[in-house]
Amino acid sequence: MEEKKRKLRIDTRVATMALIVSLAIWGYANYQLKKEERFPIKVEVETPEDFSLVRLSNYGVIITVEGPERVLDAFARLVDQVKLKKSVTVEKNDLKPRLVLDKSWLQAPDYILSNIVVKEFNPPYVDLELSRKRRKTKKVTAVTEGSVEFGYKVEKIVIAPTEVKVAGPEKVLDALSDVLTEPRSINGLAANKKWQFVPIQSKVRVSIDGVEQTATIDCRETVEVEVFVVMEEASRLLEDVEVAVLLPSGFPYPAEVREKSVNLMLRGAKLDIERLKPEDIIAYVDLRSMEGTTITPGLGESKLYKETVSVILPDGISLDESQPVPQVTVQLKRP
Repeated sequence: MEEKKRKLRIDTRVATMALIVSLAIWGYANYQLKKEERFPIKVEVETPEDFSLVRLSNYGVIITVEGPERVLDAFARLVDQVKLKKSVTVEKNDLKPRLVLDKSWLQAPDYILSNIVVKEFNPPYVDLELSRKRRKTKKVTAVTEGSVEFGYKVEKIVIAPTEVKVAGPEKVLDALSDVLTEPRSINGLAANKKWQFVPIQSKVRVSIDGVEQTATIDCRETVEVEVFVVMEEASRLLEDVEVAVLLPSGFPYPAEVREKSVNLMLRGAKLDIERLKPEDIIAYVDLRSMEGTTITPGLGESKLYKETVSVILPDGISLDESQPVPQVTVQLKRP
């Protein structure tokens, strides 16, 4: 019996070892299974300190690589972080070199680089145009993003200094009318805001020889940007505002306004104008100056007067001066 148990334990160990070896072989074979894939890759070029890049023939290429499936899957997941990058030198004053791409350009994690073979670059080269850096003074334009709080507006933007010195290719600097600051958000602003040490954007869009392209400039100066925000004014037509009558004390004649209400064109802060309701306004005609007025017998039972409407408005709200002040017809009747 003991002999049988011993054999059973040995058989179990052998079976377990065989399973482990099989899984290892399967895993190794699966890891070594190779295939080809194509990926779009960004191209970057670093120029010598005294030179600028005027033109790069293509900012991306298609790379064909071969490697284990798992490595290529990792490559696909990280493709946005992988790039072709090279520091170039200027040889024999050649400012328009053609550079042939190879694996030494490829920047990727080591486990990818060590397990792939680069089969092809398409196109297999990049053409550059370089220029010695020049320095010129350019006007600065501030860039903002977003919108100020509802009911407010940007009154003005002040930049100091208004001009900075930038370095770059002569053709690029000649094509630039101004340089832009890095953007600053004004989203939700309801008061003035100041930013210090705002850098200048290094990437610019210019047209050189009729071709729109992106170029790089260098500016070591920063600027101060201040945004001035004020309440936005607006006009609004408020309709059906009732008109009251203000009479002298003891006035003997009943008075009636034929137009029961008027429309008023008002102006003020946009927030206040939007919230305004007809009951927030008192519109009236002042007849106190008619004290002592009589209706002559024989000329009818009433008399008509054309009167200008007076208005009591909330603080900050006024009648829009571009529009005429409403008038109403007041009828005085015999008692």
